[in-house]
Amino acid sequence: MAEVTSLPPGCFPTMITPMAEDGAIDFKRVRTLTEWYIEAGCTGLFANCLSSEMFNLTDEEQLELTKVVYEQTNKRAVVVSTGTGLNKSIEEQAEHIKRIAGVSDAVVVVVNQLAKADESDEVWKANVQKLLDLTPGIPLGLYECPKPYHRLLAPATLAWAAATGRFFFHKDTCCKSQPIREKLQALALLDKAVPFRFYNANVATLRMSIQEGGHGFSGISANFYPHLLVWLCANAGDARAAEVQAHLSVFENVVADTYPRSAKRYQQIFAPLQGPEGTRVADETYTSVKTNDSLSLSLSLPFSLSLSHTHTHSLSLSLSLLPTKPIHSLSLSLSLSLSLSLSLSLFPHTHSLSCKDFD
Repeated sequence: MAEVTSLPPGCFPTMITPMAEDGAIDFKRVRTLTEWYIEAGCTGLFANCLSSEMFNLTDEEQLELTKVVYEQTNKRAVVVSTGTGLNKSIEEQAEHIKRIAGVSDAVVVVVNQLAKADESDEVWKANVQKLLDLTPGIPLGLYECPKPYHRLLAPATLAWAAATGRFFFHKDTCCKSQPIREKLQALALLDKAVPFRFYNANVATLRMSIQEGGHGFSGISANFYPHLLVWLCANAGDARAAEVQAHLSVFENVVADTYPRSAKRYQQIFAPLQGPEGTRVADETYTSVKTNDSLSLSLSLPFSLSLSHTHTHSLSLSLSLLPTKPIHSLSLSLSLSLSLSLSLSLFPHTHSLSCKDFD
C-alpha cells in the first residue's frame, strides 16, 4: 500500500472481471483491461466492486484480483478495492480490509454492510467508528452499493464520515441532482484538509456534481467508452459538455442491457479482450434498459456521436473519437433483443466484426 494523501479527480471505471466460461478469473486479460483503462486516461480504477462480481468472488479471489490490477498500474493510476463482504461481522470486515490494504491505495467499505436496512444512521455511524478503530491508519472509501439493499447516506452522515479524515473515496449512487447537491454542500463546510473525494456513478448528473464540488465519475459506462467520460470529467465547464452529457446519458441506459455481460462482449472487441465472456451472475442481476419509443440524436465535438432508436426496440449508435491524433472510430449497433454488431476502423486499416445472441 502506497502512502496516499488524496485521490486524483477524473474517471474511476467500475472494472469488470474477465472470466473463462467456467467462471475462473482470467488474470492475463485483467492486465490487458487495466492497460486499456489507463490508455484511455483514467486516473483511478475501482478494481473489486459490484461490476467485478465481488459478491460472487471468494476473499482470496478478491485479494488476487486487486493485487494484479495494483501491480499492473505501477502507480500510473490509483486503485481502490472493496474490502467488506456480505453478511460479515465488523471484525471479519476489518480483517479483510487489512489484507486488501496491502495491494490498493484505498479500501472501500460497502455502505449497506455496516447496518441492516431497518437500522438507523446512528447505528451505522457506531459500526463505522468500530471499523475505524479496528483498521487504524488505513485509507478507506465508501460505496453506496445497490445490492443487496440500497442504503443511501444522508448529507449529514456523509459529512460525519468525511470529517473523520479516514475516507478518501466515495462512490455516490443516488443518481438525483438535489440529493447530490445537498451532499456536496454539506461536504463543502468541512476543513479543506479533509481528503474526502466524491465520485458520481450517474452520467446525467455528472457535470453538475463536478461543477458543485465533486471530483469525477465512477460508473458502469466507463467500461464502454472511458475516453469520453475522461473528457467530460476534465471539461465539465466546457460549453460543449452539456450536449456531450445529454448523449452519454442516453447511451448509459443502452449499454446497461444485460450488464455485465454486455461490457464483456464489448471489451472483447474493443479493449481488446479476445476470449470467453464468462460471468457468475445472471444478465438481469444488476441493470436493465429503459428506452423511449423513438429517439434520434447527433453530436459533433472533439469526437462525434450519433444515435437513433425506433419503436422496433433496436438501437444504433455510432461514435468517432477524433482527438489530436487518430485513435480509432467505431460504430455500434445494439438491439434490445440481445444482439450486438460492431465495426471498427483503425486507421489505416479497417476491420468488421459481428456478434449475435448476447447471452
